[in-house]
Amino acid sequence: MFTETVCPYRQKIHTCVPIFLIFFLVIPKLSHAIGINLEGRTSFDGIPSGVIRDLEVSNKVVYVAAENGVFEVIGHESEKLDFNTSNHATGVISDIQLNGTDLWVVEYGVGVFKVNLENKNSQQVFSDREWSSSIWTMAMTSSHLYFSVIDDVIAVDRTTGQSTSLNSKLESFKLNGTYSLFANNHNAYVASNKGYLSIEGALDNLQEFKLSSKLPLLSNATFIKVIDDELYIGGPQGVYILGSNERFVPTEGISGTYIQDVVKGEDGVIWVSDGRLLLLEDEKLSAPPFMNPILTSEAIRSVTKIAIDPYNSILIASSQLGLVSLPKTKLVTNLVSFNGSVVRENIQKTSINENGTIVRTEKGLFQLNEKSGELVNTHLDKDKAEFCTSWQERTFIRLNEIDPSVLCNSEFSHYIEAGKNAFYFYFDDGLDANYYYIANNTIRDTIKAPKKVVFSSLLSGGEIVAIDEFDDVHFQLSKFNWRTVTSKEGGWFGLQCLIEFQENYLVCTSGAGLKEINKKNGKVSSSTILGLEKLRFIRGAMVTEGKNLWVASNMGLFVKPNISNSASKVGIRYGLFDTDFEYKSLEALGEKVLVKGDKYSYLLDEEKLIESLNANSIGEMSTILSYVQWGDGEGRHITYFPEDFDFKFKSSFKEVTFNFIVSDFYNESSSIEFKLDDDAWVSHNKPVMNLTLSDMNVGVHTLRVRVPADKSTTNELTISFDIDPPIWASYIGFTIYLFILAGVLSLWRIGVLGRLYNKFKTTKLYNHLTRYEITDGHSKFEKMLRSKERFINEITHELRTPIQLINGSLEGISKTAHAASKELICVQDNMKRVEQLINQMSQDVPKALAAADYYRSYSSDNIKFIVLSLEPLAKQKRQNLELRIKGKKEISLINDSLEKILANLIQNAIKFTPELGTIKVAAIQDSKVLKVIVSDDGEGIDEHFHKKVFERFTKGSSEHEGHGVGLAMVKTLVELNQGDIALESQKGIGTKVTVTLPIDDIEYVNSHAEKLSPANAKSNKKSLLIVDDSREFRSYLFDLFSSKYRCLVARNGVQALDVMQHYLVDLVITDQMMHEMDGLSLIREIRGNVSYASIPILMLTAETGTELEKSALEEKVDYFLAKPASKEEITLRVEHLLSVREAKEREEEESEEPAFKFGCLKIPEFDNEKDMAFFLNFIAVLEKNYHNESFNRDQAASQLLISPRSLNRRMSELFEYNFSEFLSRFRIEKSIPLLLEGNSILDTCLDVGFGTAAYFSTSFKKVMSLPPKKFVEQYNKTVA
Repeated sequence: MFTETVCPYRQKIHTCVPIFLIFFLVIPKLSHAIGINLEGRTSFDGIPSGVIRDLEVSNKVVYVAAENGVFEVIGHESEKLDFNTSNHATGVISDIQLNGTDLWVVEYGVGVFKVNLENKNSQQVFSDREWSSSIWTMAMTSSHLYFSVIDDVIAVDRTTGQSTSLNSKLESFKLNGTYSLFANNHNAYVASNKGYLSIEGALDNLQEFKLSSKLPLLSNATFIKVIDDELYIGGPQGVYILGSNERFVPTEGISGTYIQDVVKGEDGVIWVSDGRLLLLEDEKLSAPPFMNPILTSEAIRSVTKIAIDPYNSILIASSQLGLVSLPKTKLVTNLVSFNGSVVRENIQKTSINENGTIVRTEKGLFQLNEKSGELVNTHLDKDKAEFCTSWQERTFIRLNEIDPSVLCNSEFSHYIEAGKNAFYFYFDDGLDANYYYIANNTIRDTIKAPKKVVFSSLLSGGEIVAIDEFDDVHFQLSKFNWRTVTSKEGGWFGLQCLIEFQENYLVCTSGAGLKEINKKNGKVSSSTILGLEKLRFIRGAMVTEGKNLWVASNMGLFVKPNISNSASKVGIRYGLFDTDFEYKSLEALGEKVLVKGDKYSYLLDEEKLIESLNANSIGEMSTILSYVQWGDGEGRHITYFPEDFDFKFKSSFKEVTFNFIVSDFYNESSSIEFKLDDDAWVSHNKPVMNLTLSDMNVGVHTLRVRVPADKSTTNELTISFDIDPPIWASYIGFTIYLFILAGVLSLWRIGVLGRLYNKFKTTKLYNHLTRYEITDGHSKFEKMLRSKERFINEITHELRTPIQLINGSLEGISKTAHAASKELICVQDNMKRVEQLINQMSQDVPKALAAADYYRSYSSDNIKFIVLSLEPLAKQKRQNLELRIKGKKEISLINDSLEKILANLIQNAIKFTPELGTIKVAAIQDSKVLKVIVSDDGEGIDEHFHKKVFERFTKGSSEHEGHGVGLAMVKTLVELNQGDIALESQKGIGTKVTVTLPIDDIEYVNSHAEKLSPANAKSNKKSLLIVDDSREFRSYLFDLFSSKYRCLVARNGVQALDVMQHYLVDLVITDQMMHEMDGLSLIREIRGNVSYASIPILMLTAETGTELEKSALEEKVDYFLAKPASKEEITLRVEHLLSVREAKEREEEESEEPAFKFGCLKIPEFDNEKDMAFFLNFIAVLEKNYHNESFNRDQAASQLLISPRSLNRRMSELFEYNFSEFLSRFRIEKSIPLLLEGNSILDTCLDVGFGTAAYFSTSFKKVMSLPPKKFVEQYNKTVA
């Protein structure tokens, strides 16, 4: 597939020249840089925009026409509109026009497109007209569409579609260089090189005006627009305003510039662009009185379009900077500048005297223009200007005859205002320190003062409070006495200020945040001012004349208005590019506040700032419903930007998806909350939310959406949607039911229903249905079962009383008897078993909480006891019960299962064996299984009953009592224990039942493994994992090592990996040939996992051959051993591999640094093995993936073989961070060694998985409290 590029070459070359002229004019070369710039958006929907040529604003949506597409922008989200879907040609997107729900797009060289914003469908219009590909801009009235083809304008009748060339109607001049059109509902205006046109309504009312006669000061017209019934026509020399008061406003006449746009804001301010952003005020074009010198610099010489966004902020389209937003909050700020460049030097001192505000920097004294923030060279005496800024300093120098260089450069000299023409001056000359009270140019008093005071203030009672360089605070008690609060008493250091309030003093510290000293008792506590409680390093603070509190810190600038209970951060939104500030960074200069940042100094208008904070302009954000998509029986439907928020869904409704976007253009970290019906509010921590609702009940539902920062209901978006019920539950359905009921009643009244019913009773269907009782819907069989269940419950309840009496009597007999007889013990044990069975019958659901609740170990003594407890039953029939037991090993079986198996088999044998008969019970154990054989010489079972006797409710003989459930229960219990049961019987000879049960059970063995403590790893037993599909060989190795090591078992590789997820393993012994995952695959998985890679592996297999051994060694197996192997050899190999591993671990512990030596992550001590195993696996996954920028929680959960929700739960249980914060801190920990090795910040951030250097630096400073560069410098100094 290829793309055709259309270039409009013509024979008239002059037509193309203006296009290239515009391109060069809007991108002028910069003569110098100012160091900082406005942040413009140059990428939308992940696509670089290129030059932006037009903007349109609708509600809270901004449409951007740029070189690389047309973009729909809502807040920080954007989407490219696909308007040219049928034409493969491409051109220059030169204009867009918004008309209702349609967006018209002009692509020069291709044509005009119309996009329906409700469904995003687009179509190319007028593609059959030869002039359509030459359109540069357009405008529309209610009757006509106007298209500029640069050297002509085509008018198209919207009703008939007839097109007319305006040149054909002109007499005095022809259109040429027509780049600007404007139209309102009825009238249209055209600007060209030689003049302009006015069309009022129909084309017959066309008026033409030549520039030479009507607008003589313009060489050509580049812009035309009507604002407030006045016509604005601009060109290179300025702008004409034609109306009741015609006037001309010139520009500075900079070569190559011309008027490109004029816009009026909601506050009535007129903004003009001639490549710069200008303010039209008092018949004059001037630079904006804010954000200087940025807006006045040559970096802002490429403004092509101005628009007013939904919040009355200014949007600037710049060919260099992209889309720039100037919110109302930035109107309060100017940067301190000199000769058009931002001042980077630190401002050392300021003062206000007869010459205005004087500022001292490293380069000398300057006068500060408080309106623009610009510094101007002063004409003060050089000797005085070199050192001092204030008249107070010069007065003190004169009265004490002190060298200015000594006084004004001293760290321990300053003054305190004490009224008109009066002040206290502190000076420490190294020998003495005093406060001098000076009034009317005379020293009136001298007060002995503490040494080395760096800050002083006058309290409301007239006393002086002072802070020295040792961070001690001194309160004046009298002329000669001071009360001192030492830094040790206050628990602070790095004091920067002390501010008096009504009940306490606010103290600024560097490290301990804001402290409060109670005036009455002197108690020191942390400040509780909302918004300031988390600050630690305070750079400066002050209270202005308006009683507003300003606090500068290493986390930003904060302001608490006098009428507010909390402080707000003043940051980039207000035009402050610094997040850290100089010490003593705040000074009040009348109505302005001077803020000294780390990089730049700022002049803020306090009144406007407080007004902005009180108006909560930061919270001017809301959510926009960008589209609604739903599915029903008819398919999928979608609507974009619906105006009506009441939706009606059909009964076949399946699901609906609402897409919400936070409309805040400036805050990328916004989040959304939603509430459905009466549910609680649910938070979504991103500015975009796709909310899908399904399985909804019919009826009306209400969905409320808001931005958490704004809890008011005014900006809350409320959506209502109604789901129709199905036809059978609708009004139509109920109407049909009423008609049917009326019909049935009518048939009953006339007797037809009775005759039909009598005829129905003769059918087979009636006979089938009468098996059920209509009263409750249950069959007779079901009622019988329920009745029997109630009967059993009643019987078990009644049996408890006689059982209790029998037990009491047996206890009395056993206490009085000198020696308990064998029969008495047997009776007592069987009564306990009866009591246990009664308890089981009364329980609806068996309860088991751990493996030990399911399993029990049975020894040979247990088997002997169970069999002999049934001996009295045999003696009643004078039968002989013989028992033979071989083997002494224990076997793990389901709890209470062996008792039931033996009891049922032996009772059956006794029941079906005649008197004087013999019943033999044999329990034979070997290394693999336990065989239980119960045989008798009774009447036997017919051969055709052999398979049926194990079925429930099947009886071999009706002569004996019973329900036919005993052998069925035995078979079930045997199968649950993974065993087999076999029956051999001949009629008249006897019966033999053989039960075979496996010796071991992996789950049971592992659940009973000794629990190890991660905190006592050195004293714990070593853990062996035995992996083999042979039960016999697993048992052999288990018996061989269990006395010395903790042994875990698994049948195959898959089960082994699962065991290693939950247990700490020191060595793996594995077979090769296993189902699901063989030994080599298991070894490959272990070596590929960072947590397991160092575990030694012994392959012990019956499969031999050099190829297998070579493959095992290639997979890094530690030792290969072929079966059969002696116990001694296996034991020696295991001990050797464990000793080598222990030596390596010891060596690594001696040389290894802490896992997180730089303190980015705090890892708790784990008190159980499962948590430690999870932590090691989690760290291994992070080690493997942290380089990948796109690595996220879902991928981590997948590699840990758990769900994302389980990962969240485990992290909340073990750590104080969520997944995102843990990963960010882990990456920062990994970045520090790279930075210390000298790698650049960009290379480091990419190496550890951060996408951008800015995001990396912000995250680094948040964790380490210092930017990367400063951290490296400080670390190197500390190490050095």
